[in-house]
Amino acid sequence: MNNKQSIIDQGELKLFRAVWDHSEDNLFVVRKTQDGDFITERTNPSLVNLFNFSEEQATGCSLKKLMPSDAYNAIVARYTDCLDKNIPIDYEESHIIDSTGIPQFWLTKIIPVIDSDTGEERIFGISRDVTKLKRIEQQLVTYNEKLEQQIEQRARELTTALQEMEKISKYDKLTKVFNRYKLDEELENQLELARRYGNSFGLILMDIDNFKEINDSNGHHIGDRALIEFASILKASIRKTDIVGRWGGDEFLLIIPNSTPEAMMTLAQALKKELASKQSNDFARLASSIGVTLFKKHDTVHSIIVRADKAMYSAKKQGKNSIISIY
Repeated sequence: MNNKQSIIDQGELKLFRAVWDHSEDNLFVVRKTQDGDFITERTNPSLVNLFNFSEEQATGCSLKKLMPSDAYNAIVARYTDCLDKNIPIDYEESHIIDSTGIPQFWLTKIIPVIDSDTGEERIFGISRDVTKLKRIEQQLVTYNEKLEQQIEQRARELTTALQEMEKISKYDKLTKVFNRYKLDEELENQLELARRYGNSFGLILMDIDNFKEINDSNGHHIGDRALIEFASILKASIRKTDIVGRWGGDEFLLIIPNSTPEAMMTLAQALKKELASKQSNDFARLASSIGVTLFKKHDTVHSIIVRADKAMYSAKKQGKNSIISIY
């Protein structure tokens, strides 16, 4: 070895010793014995201070004496794997090192060092304390979990709110049947189906006879109960495919898909009979003027409603509590 090479080697050795003595990372060298045990050969000050090693423990001590059996077995398995494969291995480890019982965490890299002349096998290890990062990571995980829970809660609340908005947009608040907006939408749908497939549908427009007298004599709260009762009777008297809604005030509209003049009159008479059979302690029997009509080929929403309205008012002029059909 020439003098220049010697100077370089000495410089590298000094640099290594400086890193070894002053590094905040834990540095260590362990040697594998013939019986498969591992012995500490070198332990830098950072590692000595961390575990409060004695000189004997830091140099020339079996790992079996330094560690609990489960930790020892795990370390031996890693070291053996590293030497057998002759490649560096990275892993995370944690230990409880004080009376708090709180684990600390390290990222460790072990490097195989095999003497080609003697066959001696050693492990050089570098272990960096990542406890603070781990705590931050755990806090982030906890925060994300809480955030996800809050998002899920807000999503549920939003879904509920949207459902409530949908109800408000479709249903009459008092009677719980469809409102005017939804009835207009259903009328457009039925017109489209009738034009496309050539089928028909019917309308029944009804109002409560003498509703003003119910309100004036008993008060609006009794009038509201009359509207609720009227709507309930209509809902209970129609098919699942039929549609009922509050057209406005005391007027109610029924949309009857796939119907005929005979079926429409049968339903109108059944509704009239059902209303007459109901009694209330708050008001006299409910009765209704009923207008009936069917879709015609060139109908619009406006034209078919005008015809149903005309039939209903004809029934009212006829003496109320009656049915008039116009086709």
